[in-house]
Amino acid sequence: MRLEFQAMVGRAVTGTLVLLTYAFAPSGYHSALAIPLGLLAFAADLGFWAALRLVRKASGMAALALVSTIVDLVLVAAVAAAALVPLVALPLLVMLPMEELTVRYHTDGAIAGVLYAIALIGYAVLHQGGPLLPATLVAIAWLLTLLLVLGGVRGVVASFNEWRASKLLERGERNAAMAGQLSTLLELSREILGQHDVNDVLSSIAVGVSKVFGFKYVSICFQRGPDGDFERRVLWGLPSEIVAERSGEIIDRQSITEMLARAHEIVEFCYYTPAENYVTFKNEIYVGDLPRHAPRSRPGAWHERDSMVLVMTGYRHEIIGYMSVDGPHDGLVPSHETMASMQIFVNMAGMAIINAEHSIRESERARTEEDARRLQMEFLSDVSHEIRAPLATIQGASSLLESHGEELEPARRREFLAALRDASDGLARMVDDLLLLSKLEAGHFRLFPEPIDLMAAVRDVVRSILTEHPGAPISLSLPSEPMRPVWADSGRLQQIVVNLLSNALKYSPSQTPIDVEVQADPQAAVIRVIDQGPGIPEYERSKLFTRFGRLSNAKADSTGLGLYISKGLAQAMEGDLDVDSEPGAGTTFYLTLRYADTKAEPRIAETTDGTRSDHPGGLA
Repeated sequence: MRLEFQAMVGRAVTGTLVLLTYAFAPSGYHSALAIPLGLLAFAADLGFWAALRLVRKASGMAALALVSTIVDLVLVAAVAAAALVPLVALPLLVMLPMEELTVRYHTDGAIAGVLYAIALIGYAVLHQGGPLLPATLVAIAWLLTLLLVLGGVRGVVASFNEWRASKLLERGERNAAMAGQLSTLLELSREILGQHDVNDVLSSIAVGVSKVFGFKYVSICFQRGPDGDFERRVLWGLPSEIVAERSGEIIDRQSITEMLARAHEIVEFCYYTPAENYVTFKNEIYVGDLPRHAPRSRPGAWHERDSMVLVMTGYRHEIIGYMSVDGPHDGLVPSHETMASMQIFVNMAGMAIINAEHSIRESERARTEEDARRLQMEFLSDVSHEIRAPLATIQGASSLLESHGEELEPARRREFLAALRDASDGLARMVDDLLLLSKLEAGHFRLFPEPIDLMAAVRDVVRSILTEHPGAPISLSLPSEPMRPVWADSGRLQQIVVNLLSNALKYSPSQTPIDVEVQADPQAAVIRVIDQGPGIPEYERSKLFTRFGRLSNAKADSTGLGLYISKGLAQAMEGDLDVDSEPGAGTTFYLTLRYADTKAEPRIAETTDGTRSDHPGGLA
């Protein structure tokens, strides 16, 4: 369209020049063809302008361009042949169709245009007085000047077009690279957002930054907790010895804040500090050997002492971590656009980390709730099963006594009454154990430990058991030297030892010895209860310290809770309860307690029902 406008201007100039020459030039230029040719030039412009409005197809435009070129060539040739303009003005008219030929038909058009110009001007020179006239020399000089100017302008335009094309190509390549980069980042972001482990997210971020943005080394530090210090979690591309040495390093939050305050923020939360403005940071990692004051290899080149930090932020723009990069593969300082893209990626990565943490918390919460529901159902099932037996005994005996009590013999009646008493006593013990168990498992049970004399406490328990079971073959072995006090709840300690001795009496053959030993080890005090019973098979030992865990030879009055509660009480007093047994060779239970002289006494606590415990400690 620009060439068509240029041709229309040329025709208008030709017509105007012919008409002005006819009106003001000497009589030698007054030809009868002047007015028709001048007006024809303007009429052609109007015709071509209308045709341009009507023609839309490419083939029609090509035909119109050919007609326009022919009209211009014929019009200028007629003006030259009729000598309607002075000789000095003819080069200007000739240049217009010659330029049109050059633009439309390139090299062949340029050659044809030059030959056309030479022919017309040569014809005009021969018919207007010969080549040696001053007007002839001026016309030739004017033609050469126009050719030179036109050639120079075309060269400048061609150079400009070439430069602009190269810039557009460079921009297109850069945009294509950026589009590919963004596409890769989008894929990485989708992958990262789908991950539910923070370490996996951090590793993916490091790999993405290294591959997409072309950095050899990537380090990521992440907060250890809300507003806490940072831990170096990822070291990508660094030597293995540095990874082994610096992984897990703790970085003080205050030192990071101070370092960022001295750095230059390129885009929001993206900081670049050139080597010329080096900021000292005690936790930096440097693997090169270039002095800090060494000059850059060239302007825009990356210096080994340059620093670039991208901050990860949370929903409230609080700092949750940061990433530092080094060693760009192209050796150049990243552009502003690249830094902005990197920061966008890091921001998305920060959101992915928050989502991963939230997912982990939700999974843990759901798992905890599911475990609690499962344990609750198991507990209710176990309780209902264990209560059913004594209740059946009570219901059966009471029903029989009610319906046939007067008909029964006194001995038989006493037998049923004894069964009622034993079943109700067992049920009462089970209820007490269940209440204690519920407090232990809910974390609401409180102990009241104090320094106590272990030898005296064990001696009292053995005396109490012998009072209840006269003649029981129980022997007590105590250290010859006084012991350091142990840290325990006296009442709960006695409860554990009574349970161990009761089990030993219950499962050992009659009159087989049961030994109780108290030993003062350097690290802790140990109580051993040793029997000569049948022992416990290895495949059944796993049941010992479980809730309602009863062995195959368990007595009818066993609730399966005694050892489970005893171990929980021992651990609550910072001790433990364990067992060693061999089938046919007896069983030994070990109760371990720490000494009281290593820690201060805690204050007295209360139970969750608001009452003070009868036994002086702290299960939190």
